[in-house]
Amino acid sequence: MKKELKIRNVFLVFITGIVILHSSELCPGTVKNKNSPPLPVSSINSPVDCACYIAGTLSDPLKKARIYIDIIAKYAALGNKKMLKQLAVEINGLELSDSRKIRMLSEAAVKLSENGQFQQSLQTVDMIDSAGGKNIVLEYMFYVVLKLNMLDWAEQIADKVANKLQRDAMLVKLSQHYAEKKKFKKAEFTANKIQGLQRDIASYTIINSLIASKQFDKAQKKIDVVIDDELREVMLAGVAEGLSLDGQLERAGRITRTLPEPLQFRVIGRVAEYYAKNRRFDRALSIAESMQSSDVRSETLSKIALVMCDDNNFSDAVNIALSIKDQEIRRDTYIKIARKQAAMGEMDYSLETMGMIEDEKIKEKLMPELAGIYGKGAHSHYSLLIIKQMKPEHVKTEAVHNYVISFAKHGKFERIKKIVAEIKDKEKHDKTVSLIIDNYMKTMELDNAVKSVRLIYDPLLKYRKVAAIVKVMGKEGRTDFAYDILKNAVETIKNMKSPYEQVEGYIAIIDSYIKLKEKDTVRKLLHDALRVAKSIKKKDALRDRALGRIIIKLAESGERVRALRLLTEFSDKSEQIKVLYEFPVSVKRRSDFSREKSILRELARRAERF
Repeated sequence: MKKELKIRNVFLVFITGIVILHSSELCPGTVKNKNSPPLPVSSINSPVDCACYIAGTLSDPLKKARIYIDIIAKYAALGNKKMLKQLAVEINGLELSDSRKIRMLSEAAVKLSENGQFQQSLQTVDMIDSAGGKNIVLEYMFYVVLKLNMLDWAEQIADKVANKLQRDAMLVKLSQHYAEKKKFKKAEFTANKIQGLQRDIASYTIINSLIASKQFDKAQKKIDVVIDDELREVMLAGVAEGLSLDGQLERAGRITRTLPEPLQFRVIGRVAEYYAKNRRFDRALSIAESMQSSDVRSETLSKIALVMCDDNNFSDAVNIALSIKDQEIRRDTYIKIARKQAAMGEMDYSLETMGMIEDEKIKEKLMPELAGIYGKGAHSHYSLLIIKQMKPEHVKTEAVHNYVISFAKHGKFERIKKIVAEIKDKEKHDKTVSLIIDNYMKTMELDNAVKSVRLIYDPLLKYRKVAAIVKVMGKEGRTDFAYDILKNAVETIKNMKSPYEQVEGYIAIIDSYIKLKEKDTVRKLLHDALRVAKSIKKKDALRDRALGRIIIKLAESGERVRALRLLTEFSDKSEQIKVLYEFPVSVKRRSDFSREKSILRELARRAERF
């Protein structure tokens, strides 16, 4: 996910900086009056249509474009391809600078691809008047469809990229994707479209996947087509390593002897690893110590030490780690051993191993992780004494947080309550308790979940957790208990000072009463919430926001007409639009707004007057 977000951010920033040398209208006749809506009032049949119409009355073209992009996602979900096409044309016809228009069309194309409208997305890309901009959007779309495993679309998108280097890089990714899925024929077919060294990169992944599948003969034959001599030797070493780990030491030896000395050492390291995994530690250590390459010797000793940990032989593992010359590899080995010790319930030894690392910042970062690993084993009294002694304070806080979340899966509320009390930071405390409640709900320990809610400081978080618990209780038939919790919550909400927070509190518990099918109570609470929202000064942004939250709940409880009428009280068109395109639509009656059409159309007419 992070990787995809990064790709998206990069291409958006890049597009913003593109300098357009020539300006041309791709869709003649699409530029209309700048405040002209994209559909007539008579065509408004749903809240999304109304939102789209009101967006068209906005005077700021950039703001209008951004709202159209949001609405695109809604029309995509409704399958309205006509409006998807129309909105792309509308964006293209707005009075924007060339660079901003490119960016807006790019974002629209991305939104379409993210919602599965790939054909429409490609048509929108065709409107972009910049070869570089097109290529960047196509590349982003390529990664979207690749993640969805829609490989035919990925191939079509790659073929539309004009830049050869960029297209080849995408084909490399596609080939690698096939190889990782063990679809070797498709991987090779795609790789054959690539020329030069880029093809070697694709071949490298295919060969590694063949080795992982123990198809050593095919991997060795595939190496013959590799252009780069050094890369060919590296791949051949990979085959020898795979054979070594598979126990085919004689065949591995024959290949190894044809390799340069540094690669020979790497293969020999794999032989040592093979002996270690077969519990022949003396032989493994003897081979490792005989290596002339310091780096490979360090890597091999590290692997042997970790195999020893799997045998619970921590003492010898630490001693081997101590003999590793490479400082970074030695440090990483200590960390891995410490993790294994924590998982085995040896927290004191785990911290002792961590103490052998000289870098204090690394230790501070990893101590909380060890505490979390340790908590999974339900070790409580002794472990907490150790964790409470951690320094500095922020390390101890994070360690207690990680530990108690892991420990929570074992129930034991009273013990957990005492541990959580050690977290003095209120925000961290509430975050910890929230995660503990989530755990109790997963394991259906609802009594413990309710007790945990009382530990939360933040009232809004408390009501949201109450609502979530009550929802589960309703399904389990424990309605009496649920009513008691909700009754107390209502009394607390009434005493809150901030009107907006009061509305938020009401919304949280209204969800619960909707699930309990308490229509009269829902109606009363919505009335109370509405009274509070209207007490907020007009033209205060919080007033529209609070009314918006109530409108959605009114619609969900079946009062769609009343909900839509409240939109006439808004002072901000943008907030009005937001509520309209978030307006709940029944799956069974996806387009049935016959009773509400007159209200929606009146809202649209009003929008042109203010």
